[in-house]
Amino acid sequence: AYDGSRVYGPVTPGGEVWALSRDGAVQWASSDAAPIKWGPSSVANGVVYSADDSETLTLREASTGAVLDKVPIGGMTYGGVSVAGGYVFVAVGTQGSSGYLVAYRADPPAAAGG
Repeated sequence: AYDGSRVYGPVTPGGEVWALSRDGAVQWASSDAAPIKWGPSSVANGVVYSADDSETLTLREASTGAVLDKVPIGGMTYGGVSVAGGYVFVAVGTQGSSGYLVAYRADPPAAAGG
């Protein structure tokens, strides 16, 4: 995934996610190794999205890699994450099992006091 300033992607064997600057320098790499990530990462509105076979969609702050949230998706996924029209989509299922698509509204956080 690319947002104009960084490239984001998974390290498949270790389950990490990383960010590189436009010149190829490592900006951050996650230290919370998770299961293997087969699908590519996505980025939108300052958030990096990744999903893996732990049945979880992980949201990270794009500038630091800090985990913002982990959302259960109800099954394993080997596909990537898509972000469009204010929604985050994840394909769930594996070869030999029933699959489905989950969608979450990507609402910005509510303003303090409002």
